[in-house]
Amino acid sequence: MFMINLDSESYYSILGLSPNAEVKEIRTSRMRIAGDLQRQRPNARDAAEKKAIDVRLTQLNNIAQVLSSPQLRARYDAENAQLTFFVPSRSVTPVLDERELRMRWVHQAIRDFLHRKGVSVLPLDDLERSDFSADHTPNALLDELLKSGRSKR
Repeated sequence: MFMINLDSESYYSILGLSPNAEVKEIRTSRMRIAGDLQRQRPNARDAAEKKAIDVRLTQLNNIAQVLSSPQLRARYDAENAQLTFFVPSRSVTPVLDERELRMRWVHQAIRDFLHRKGVSVLPLDDLERSDFSADHTPNALLDELLKSGRSKR
């Protein structure tokens, strides 16, 4: 049996690129992601979070170095040929390049499919929920609104 771990990240998926990306695209993607990480670093809550960002930056630089070198890239591709089976292609619509939106749409498509098959799936977040009857989490604003609503009756 042939199995592929869809959760495994490839250098290409980390950079959000396809395996046939040009060196210029690799460098541009690395710079964009590194810039995002560097902007997050000052807001890190503790030393461990800053260390994690530093590790991610180092990993990003190593990935870009491997994919920018024709010899290293060829070796990486040969050792990880299975990762090219499931490659996200760059979209024509820029909104599809947002990872969070893509994942939300994939999640929605999976939920719709399972719903058609009669399987219930929990919502991804509270924005998708319509029934909060089982939610007993305290919320000061809502509790105050309920209290004032009851006193007006």
